[in-house]
Amino acid sequence: MFIAVRDWPMLFFILSMLAIVITIESSKISSQTEIGTDLRESIITSGKKTVNDLKKITTAAKPIQIDQIRCMATNIYYEAKNEPYLGQIAVARVVMNRVSHGFANTPCEVIYQSNLVASSQNPTMLQRLCQFSWVCQQKSQPNYASNAYKQAEDIARQVLYENAGTEVIPNNVLYFHNSMIKPGWTHQRLVQIGNHVFYAKRGKKNESES
Repeated sequence: MFIAVRDWPMLFFILSMLAIVITIESSKISSQTEIGTDLRESIITSGKKTVNDLKKITTAAKPIQIDQIRCMATNIYYEAKNEPYLGQIAVARVVMNRVSHGFANTPCEVIYQSNLVASSQNPTMLQRLCQFSWVCQQKSQPNYASNAYKQAEDIARQVLYENAGTEVIPNNVLYFHNSMIKPGWTHQRLVQIGNHVFYAKRGKKNESES
């Protein structure tokens, strides 16, 4: 395209104005970027406590482990399905207390824990001693559709994932038995809830509770 010499001043003027406009727009974009950065930093700084709180909540939240719920619910069902609500909570807390005291790593491992000991009737023979009697009795699966099991499952979830029931029995309660039997334990008797008597550990002997 041919431009006459007389048009050059006008062209120069247009190019100058265009350069000014570009400079102004670039400045606006830069300012907006800085403002956006400052705003984000301000939000993060002012919301630091909330962010940390959310992080703690996220960290504290436990992944749902169906097998652990099932083990705990089954144990509550067989050990305490006819016990009052607090009695069922207490049985579940004993399992959690045992985990925290190093009996095993998980509730399932605690519940199915067993030892081979000399038979009381024939010392030359070994017998399996379970921490929970129903395990050695090899009972079949509970009725999962029953109200008793559904309540046991609800309690299992509350204890496992909400740490419910810590006020029912203290952390050192590791044993219990039915009030109808007299095991002669040397552990410290603390409380009876329903038909179960609960004990805190005293001494080194690791008794089974039922």
